[in-house]
Amino acid sequence: MTPCFANIFPDNISIFSQKSLPPILAYTSTPFRGLDILLKVFPAIRQAFPGTTLKVFSSMKVHQIDDNDNQLFCGQLYRQCQGTEGVEYVGSIPQPELLRQLRSVAVLAYPNTYLETSSIAVMEAMASGCRIVTSELAALPETTAGFARLVSMSGVENFALITN
Repeated sequence: MTPCFANIFPDNISIFSQKSLPPILAYTSTPFRGLDILLKVFPAIRQAFPGTTLKVFSSMKVHQIDDNDNQLFCGQLYRQCQGTEGVEYVGSIPQPELLRQLRSVAVLAYPNTYLETSSIAVMEAMASGCRIVTSELAALPETTAGFARLVSMSGVENFALITN
């Protein structure tokens, strides 16, 4: 986690008061780690919570993939973001800007399908006061240390439980 995420809220301020309503969800990892699943279930989330939006801070640029290859590998997902009501595709942004954006985000929605040994995306979201909804996969239960709603990824529809 980058240092800019440390101690971002003063002790005397309610973190909840910094979160916007209707809620904003965020996806902040690389596209191949579950963005496709989130895009499948997001319409059900939005139906349960009208006005909810999803901001997608994701691309392959973090792996130094050039724009042409980025579009080749993930362009369909980016277009699906742009074509889904309530989804704003932002792409990768510098960490200080991501921090600024996450201050108003209510939930990191991360249906991760990748066997991570930890998750910087989750740690940054936790530091930003976001609720975490992610999969109970690999090291995510340990990384979230009881501060997340962990969802079995045995069925894609389970991730829509974010609404309960």
